[in-house]
Amino acid sequence: HFNAAYNPFGHSKLRKIFLKTKNELNGKYFAEITKQVFGRVEKQGTLMEPRISIYGRSRNEWTELAKWVTTNDLFSPNVLWMVQVPRIYSIFRRSNAVHSFQGMLDNVFQPLFENTLNPEADPQLARFLEHLVA
Repeated sequence: HFNAAYNPFGHSKLRKIFLKTKNELNGKYFAEITKQVFGRVEKQGTLMEPRISIYGRSRNEWTELAKWVTTNDLFSPNVLWMVQVPRIYSIFRRSNAVHSFQGMLDNVFQPLFENTLNPEADPQLARFLEHLVA
């Protein structure tokens, strides 16, 4: 199983606590770990492109991610974010998390189009998009 490789000590609950942006702690520990890594990157003068996922289950995912990044001040001159969309539509469809592939695509891309046209509607997302490379 793909996600099992990312479970600390083989426990998915530890992954949810320490490596997720959306959990009972609002991603606090993941943000702290990320800040520590950013500090090392800045100190070494290297560049970094961390990846984080948007799944397309709802249009609110971008807003939630941007809120996590901006609230935790996860910006650095040495860091540009990358967002990936995992290829798990069939799983979401079977579980009724999404109703169509078009719906998932709309959830992934529509918030970006809307924010590009009206960045004032979601300033946190607009700020995050300035630090997004892919």
